[in-house]
Amino acid sequence: MRGQSVLLPHELAARQYHEQPMSLLVSVYRKKASGDMEDVELQPGPGGEPSLFGGEQCRTTLWGAPFTRALGLALLPSLAERDIYATGEDLRLLRREAELLLRRRAELARATGYDEDYIEFRLQNLLRAIAQAEAIEGEAGWVYVW
Repeated sequence: MRGQSVLLPHELAARQYHEQPMSLLVSVYRKKASGDMEDVELQPGPGGEPSLFGGEQCRTTLWGAPFTRALGLALLPSLAERDIYATGEDLRLLRREAELLLRRRAELARATGYDEDYIEFRLQNLLRAIAQAEAIEGEAGWVYVW
């Protein structure tokens, strides 16, 4: 075994973890009167995990693709550079952007190479999260896409 490195079990597990593609996720938070943020459990939807919003590469290859920028979207394409924290007017803007992409998912799929069902599932997850955040009294609901 000369010249070969041997990984200990914990090193192998760490390497496998870091080689896995990271997921882009959607979360909902409630801002409490104290200013602290409280995690809100996402309501499950049809088809699987309600927090999924794509692989990490979707930041640039789907949500930040030239097609979404050409539509004049602001928040979703910003995922190419940073996470999204939306409440109030930004939450309403995020809803409008997600609804527009949902209506134009066939064009988005052709422009990016992603399957329409893949796009629809993730946009529906985002829209459910937005609805949950909007239902929190006093505009204290936040959506975090990270």
